[in-house]
Amino acid sequence: MTAITTYDEALAVARRLPLPERLRLASALAGEAAGALAAWPPPGVIVRMPTAPLASPPVLRGGTWASDIPLRREDLYDDRGRA
Repeated sequence: MTAITTYDEALAVARRLPLPERLRLASALAGEAAGALAAWPPPGVIVRMPTAPLASPPVLRGGTWASDIPLRREDLYDDRGRA
């Protein structure tokens, strides 16, 4: 038997399996993926949020509102809560 080396080859072999075996294979792969995702990012990787001034929310420092900007929530959003 030759080794399966590509995704397409593995998929073709998996599709030839009976349904219970395909479900068992899918369950095993999903379990392994869930375990791998729980360990992500790897311990050596530090994830930091950006701290640049552009990443922080804007601060309004006075001035006047334009006359066409609605000030009431009912005027800002439609019936489905969308702006």
